[in-house]
Amino acid sequence: MDIQFNNKNGNKPDEIKELICSILDIIILAGISIDGLTERNKEQISMACLAMGNVTISLKDIQPSNYLTSKDIIKFWNKHYGDTMNPGSYDSIRDNCVKKLVEKGIAVSQAKESSLTKNSSTAGYGLSDAFVELVDAYGTGFQDEVLARFKSYQLNLDNTEIKSPKKSDALHKVSAKSMKKVFLLYLKKTSKQMENYNDYVESVCKKIDPLLDNNILGISSIYQVTDEKKLISVVQSVIEKNNNFDGLLEEKWENAYSKNFKDYVLWTTLRQYRDYLALLEASSFVFDTKHPSIINRIPYEVTLKDYSFFIAALRTKPFLLLAGISGTGKSQKVQELAFMTCPDGELRNEGGTTPGNYCLVEVKPNWHDSTELLGYY
Repeated sequence: MDIQFNNKNGNKPDEIKELICSILDIIILAGISIDGLTERNKEQISMACLAMGNVTISLKDIQPSNYLTSKDIIKFWNKHYGDTMNPGSYDSIRDNCVKKLVEKGIAVSQAKESSLTKNSSTAGYGLSDAFVELVDAYGTGFQDEVLARFKSYQLNLDNTEIKSPKKSDALHKVSAKSMKKVFLLYLKKTSKQMENYNDYVESVCKKIDPLLDNNILGISSIYQVTDEKKLISVVQSVIEKNNNFDGLLEEKWENAYSKNFKDYVLWTTLRQYRDYLALLEASSFVFDTKHPSIINRIPYEVTLKDYSFFIAALRTKPFLLLAGISGTGKSQKVQELAFMTCPDGELRNEGGTTPGNYCLVEVKPNWHDSTELLGYY
């Protein structure tokens, strides 16, 4: 959907205009009618959606539950999209943009009394997980399947009482504490020249975290960022606040030093963290979730995102131990993940009940070595 942009509202770069038009296409796909909307209305509702998704560069970076008040939404798009709207117009944005997005399940509200009639001026608004999934699938072979799930999600909405997750729950889907532990392990395995790994990891927290704007970025720690592109965007916002950090994103220490940046510990640790995130991205598995046995046997609510912590743990070492009492689903989790990653035609039996990449081996109490598990010469 093309929008006729008016330069009196800011001279937006072409890539930002393309972002705004792209998200409008998805908003229309999600059920919002643009009949009767002015070009400026279309632009605003699209920018509000992008702001709630914390999008500054690419739709691939879109995030759920990045809660912003209507005033913060205007501040965000003024800063990142080259707009010039007065933040005092937040009532208009809340009523004409945000409310429409909430009604269609695209966004959710943090208001204590979250009914649409309240439409709180102090509440934060963020994108729903279902809509972010639709954005991720847009233009791919999975679009129709995900759109059907989104429509089902819309049908189950109660528009008089839309409940949203707590902000603390949404922001800490990835625990900074857990991420630091895994990153620390990565450093110990790859960076032998570092003398005190823990001090290096903590140096980033001490110097960068205080400069993060939780309301705008939706994070309170740099270690909540799990995507390299997103990390670069966050650090760039820090550099904008404090030019003493200019040079922090340079690929080589010589270039950083030439910009009068002298903190080698901070520079090299952030450089290592970027490499670590790039490694996670490069080692991502390719999943074929259209396998007929998967569609028949696994409910659509179960997605690979539910296994993100298992997959991340498996990447740090060649094995993973799941502990828990009987009946808590340890074996079931493994088998479900095996189904999701099983190539076509590799089921172990005709009934399609066992994937070809799955083998259950019972450990016997009298085992004293791994011979029976790994085989005999």
